[in-house]
Amino acid sequence: MDRYKQRFGWICKLTPEEVRYAQSEIFLKDSLRKMKSTSDGGLIFKVAPWILGSLATMELFMDGLGEAGFNTNNVHRVGSVEVLDQEKF
Repeated sequence: MDRYKQRFGWICKLTPEEVRYAQSEIFLKDSLRKMKSTSDGGLIFKVAPWILGSLATMELFMDGLGEAGFNTNNVHRVGSVEVLDQEKF
């Protein structure tokens, strides 16, 4: 999952492979409906303080995908440069 920091919260992008894995996991599957699909078969969801449960959803996917061996990438923009931090769970 790639996470792009915004002013308030995050934009999270799941790859098509991560989506396929999530569809087979009962704890993750229920949350897929809250996300917007992309043209390549991935999903996007927004995490913000005013979206009830969005932070918990992001953490659920970070844990679930991490257990399956997927990495979570945090992308921060510093001026015109993107800084990539990688988390392995």
